[in-house]
Amino acid sequence: MKNKGLTKKQLRIQLAPFVLYILMGVMWVVMGINDGSRFILIAGAAYLAFSIISAASMVIQRKRHPIEDPELDATLTKNFKTGLKGGGLVFGIIAIGFLIAFGLAALLK
Repeated sequence: MKNKGLTKKQLRIQLAPFVLYILMGVMWVVMGINDGSRFILIAGAAYLAFSIISAASMVIQRKRHPIEDPELDATLTKNFKTGLKGGGLVFGIIAIGFLIAFGLAALLK
């Protein structure tokens, strides 16, 4: 398998979800300890371990195979911003739909 390099912006964009995954794993571990549930504790610890390993793998890939390409960074930033705007638009349309539906349900009671 050929290793592909990462630019700095690619690394930042791809690491952002892993921060949330790590926080979710920590939350599961804490919930498992508080509730006394071994299943949640083990599942949270496994999820946390896999998330940390995946994030570390990306950082190591960046260190071993760095790429410095301003054009690629500009394209990635543009695509990321476009994706965020599209996701926000879809979320907004769905939220407005729910507000209308629940508003009509409240009015028609």
